[in-house]
Amino acid sequence: MAEDEFPQMPEYVSEAKEELSQARAAEPGYRPDTFGLRAFAADVPTPDGKAWPTAGVTLSNAAEVVRYHTPTAGQILAHEALAVAAEAHIRVILTYCHACADRTDAIRKVREAKMTASAAVALSGLV
Repeated sequence: MAEDEFPQMPEYVSEAKEELSQARAAEPGYRPDTFGLRAFAADVPTPDGKAWPTAGVTLSNAAEVVRYHTPTAGQILAHEALAVAAEAHIRVILTYCHACADRTDAIRKVREAKMTASAAVALSGLV
């Protein structure tokens, strides 16, 4: 493959983009003018109706932050959705990026982002 040639975009990527677009449009606070990013304004609640946390890790919640949390049924679904999205992202990187240190770092950051997002799910917004 020549340096300026790329393979055809896989069908699952197009489908995932469409599903993501529809999901974003359904989110509370979604505004197309923010490039699909939800504005974290005080008047926009979290998806489960709670206020966005501001305190972070404190002495009173430190033990809860580091303990194992058995996932609920909804959290299992969220963890799986994060894994599917991370896998798709890594597949795109592997398909379109040349093998190099930057590609390795990009994959590492996708994994890190997935793990951090999974922690957010597991902690239910505690931090």
